Amino acid sequence: MRLLKLQLTIIGTMGLLIGLSTLIFSIILLMLGGTYNIWFIIVLVGIFHFIQWIYGPKFVEKRYKVRELKKTDTIPCANPKIKSVSGQWIYDTVERICKSANMPVPKIMYSDIKVPNAFAYGSPKYGKRIAITQGLTSGMKSHPIELEEIEAIIGHELGHIKNRDVDVMMVATFLPAILTTLGHSLIWSSLFNRRNSGGTLAIAFAAIIGAFILGLVCKSLGRKREDYADMFARQHVKEGGR
Repeated sequence: MRLLKLQLTIIGTMGLLIGLSTLIFSIILLMLGGTYNIWFIIVLVGIFHFIQWIYGPKFVEKRYKVRELKKTDTIPCANPKIKSVSGQWIYDTVERICKSANMPVPKIMYSDIKVPNAFAYGSPKYGKRIAITQGLTSGMKSHPIELEEIEAIIGHELGHIKNRDVDVMMVATFLPAILTTLGHSLIWSSLFNRRNSGGTLAIAFAAIIGAFILGLVCKSLGRKREDYADMFARQHVKEGGR
């Protein structure tokens, strides 16, 4: 029942995003009155998002110094009862959860940065991937992490992959990105074209305000997708509902 309620909430939020986008774009187009080539903006933002979607994994891996985790790797752990986490254990955990969820096993990556984190990412070109950082196991001395917690975190990230959250949020953020770019381009246009610059600025700020509103809806959708990933972990991780 709780899962169904969450799914309906996500569908409702996506419907709100599409409905608001249609309304805001219609208002902006009416205000422009066919005097501005909005298709150039849409194509420009679309190309940028497409490149980000396809090559995003390489940008992420370069930024966080990510490499493929080896089964023979040993990750230090702040918990004195564990001392270290083996790459083999990580692989076994991922494979077990994926088997339970009937999903392909993603590529498993590792970063030695000290920030405690785990994340899911991927693209059609590079496939689906999850990564954990050294900081996840060794960076929280005030609260030494347990193996069950690591398993739950991995389950959460696998939930993002199963639910295609990277793709969903990429599409969702495309809409406010168009309005933001349109607003900024209209501001620049008003600076170089004094004719009706006041009207152009009004439309520009309307576009930016519209983008802000859509951004809030996207954030709400993102939080719902996080809850959905938590629900996945509870379903497919042993004692995940603790």
